[in-house]
Amino acid sequence: MKPASTVNTLAARGAIAAAVALVITTALTLQRPYWVIMIAVVLVNQTTGQSLRRSGERLAATFAGFALGWALQWITTPHRWVQIGIMMGAVFLAVFFRQSWGRGSFRWMTFFISLYVVFLFALLGEWSPSIFVVRIYDTFLGAGAALFATYVVPSPGSRARLLEEAESLWNRCRTELWTAVNEFTERDGRLPQQHAAYLLQLDTLRSHAEEALYETFLSPAARREALDRFATAGMLCYLALGLLDAMACGANSPERVRLRKPLLDTMGPVANATFQDFDPPPGSRKTDSATPTRPEVCRFATEQFRNIGMTDFDRVWAMPALYYAGALCAALKADARARLLGSQEEANARSLLR
Repeated sequence: MKPASTVNTLAARGAIAAAVALVITTALTLQRPYWVIMIAVVLVNQTTGQSLRRSGERLAATFAGFALGWALQWITTPHRWVQIGIMMGAVFLAVFFRQSWGRGSFRWMTFFISLYVVFLFALLGEWSPSIFVVRIYDTFLGAGAALFATYVVPSPGSRARLLEEAESLWNRCRTELWTAVNEFTERDGRLPQQHAAYLLQLDTLRSHAEEALYETFLSPAARREALDRFATAGMLCYLALGLLDAMACGANSPERVRLRKPLLDTMGPVANATFQDFDPPPGSRKTDSATPTRPEVCRFATEQFRNIGMTDFDRVWAMPALYYAGALCAALKADARARLLGSQEEANARSLLR
């Protein structure tokens, strides 16, 4: 549930946006004033970055949808049933993209709504190019009213929400990991199966990172900070899921008891680390890979595997488990390493993190 203060702020912002839109429509004597008021209210969102993003997407998607619809309407004018088919297809896709992938796509939903509005007017015999111009103009005015309300009523920043949700994702990951490693050798130990939930949460985080970029478009340093936070969250999430998968592959191996202690020793610093104790992945601004290969961690995993005397049969899952655990440790910042290793006595972890 959202805090009452957040809901009240959002409601106040919506009321102000509607009032500003009403003043605009009265002053300009628009043909369809309800469009401006409706758009102003729809584009009001919780954070400044989200409002900026939605406004930009609404303008771009409306323009693109009406432009394509106008072209298709001109081509299909003699064929009424073709126009009906296009309109029904646009309705289907607009509804589909409202809830697709668990959170929907506002830009595609708006695009297909604009497309079927063109054909709706055409089938009613009311379409004209002036509607295209008026619709874009009204959208621009509605977006302006929404952004005015956003800046008049203070709202939480997208960067702050990004950090809060990234910390929440990492806290959830490390709790599941520490439980899984501790129960790794239990007879009926159960490894958590939360992959879909983690990936959905990471996808939501990606959306909020994009909103933070809209909010910080005038500050390169703030944009880099938002990108680094998302890159760090993605790296930690994928490494955690990789470790869980590796342990799941070895859950039935009689040799898994040999791996429990090295994993506990290596994961000790990680279990006490906060999200801000980690560095973003190396080269995160130059590559799409969330978890670039770390040669020093590969060497660490190989040495650990040899030291504990496991058989080659278990290499296929034991090496990845040691690698993912080591990569999580290696991602710690230098000052966090010194602080967290103060309570660690195992030389293997010290050799990796120094």
